[in-house]
Amino acid sequence: LSGILPKEWQTMTQVTVMYLYNNKLSGILPKEWQTMTRVTDMRLHNNKLSGILPKEWQTMTRVTVMNLGNNNLSGILPKEWKTMTQVTVIDLSNNKLSGILPKEWQTMTQVTVMSLNNNNLSGILPKEWQTMTHVTQMALYNNNISGILPKEWQTMTRVTQMGLYNNNLSGILPKEWQTMTQVTQIDLSNNKLSGILPKEWQTMTQVTVIDLSNNKLSGILPKEWQTMTQVTVMSLNNNNLSGILPKEWQTMTHVTQMALYNNNISGILPKEWQTMTRVTQMGLYNNNLSGILPKEWQTMTQVTQIDLSNNKLSGILPKEWQTMTQVTVMYLYNNKLSGILPKEWQTMT
Repeated sequence: LSGILPKEWQTMTQVTVMYLYNNKLSGILPKEWQTMTRVTDMRLHNNKLSGILPKEWQTMTRVTVMNLGNNNLSGILPKEWKTMTQVTVIDLSNNKLSGILPKEWQTMTQVTVMSLNNNNLSGILPKEWQTMTHVTQMALYNNNISGILPKEWQTMTRVTQMGLYNNNLSGILPKEWQTMTQVTQIDLSNNKLSGILPKEWQTMTQVTVIDLSNNKLSGILPKEWQTMTQVTVMSLNNNNLSGILPKEWQTMTHVTQMALYNNNISGILPKEWQTMTRVTQMGLYNNNLSGILPKEWQTMTQVTQIDLSNNKLSGILPKEWQTMTQVTVMYLYNNKLSGILPKEWQTMT
């Protein structure tokens, strides 16, 4: 389908479901459709719609799904939409929306999915959104949002995916977010966050992806995070983290990517990490690590990339690492390693 959305459809006052997604519709969202007060499901995503979000649609108080994603919509998020108190899914992603996140939307207490990613939104994360206690997916990434992470969001205890990456967020990681015990993916990368990694986040036992890379975080790696036994991706690279690699993290037996490079981490490579038998990428370069290469890491038979360059590692190259038969990249340069090149490494074909 092509063409515009007819304003004349304002006569359809009994309509409850409007599915026009995945077409080539263009033009604006007619403010005249404010007469559709019975609509519960509005799906216009994946079109070529432009113009603003009509504040007049505040009359759609029964709407539960409002999906306008993947269009060319611009302008602000209307505070008037606070009347949509029954909405569970609001998807405005992949548009050209700007302006702030309206604190007035705190009335959307039933929302489970809030997708506003890939726009030009700015301003702060409203603490007032603490009322969204049913939210499971909060997608605000790829915007220009600034300010702090509100500790008040500790009420979002059902959240499973928290995506705030690629913004201008600053301040600390709130220890109060320890209440987010259902979270499986938390991505706060590419911001300006500072302060320490809260040991209190040990409650996030369901997390599989934790990405805090490219920030200004400091302090140590909390041994308490040993409770994150389901984690597969741990990205803490490009920060100012220090201290040692916790041997207690041996519990992270599902990890496939361990990215801790470009920090100030010191101490030894824990032999206890031999339990990370599923790891495929081990990036610890550009730190201050010392000690030897643990022969016990021979258990990392799935590793494809291991980069320990630019540290202060010493000792010999362990012949036992011959088990790393899947390795394609092995960077050990700029260390203090000695001894011979093990003939046993001929298995690294």
